[in-house]
Amino acid sequence: MSNNTLVTYATRYGSTREVAETIAAALRGGGLEVALQPIKAVQTLEGY
Repeated sequence: MSNNTLVTYATRYGSTREVAETIAAALRGGGLEVALQPIKAVQTLEGY
């Protein structure tokens, strides 16, 4: 099992992406490895 965390988002105008970026930054600040991706780019959850 990986310690990598995936944060995904879907947004029309960019606001949700900003929220996801803030969440990802907070998780990284806690020492986690975080990938931030738009939900449409996610093909698999393997590795998370």
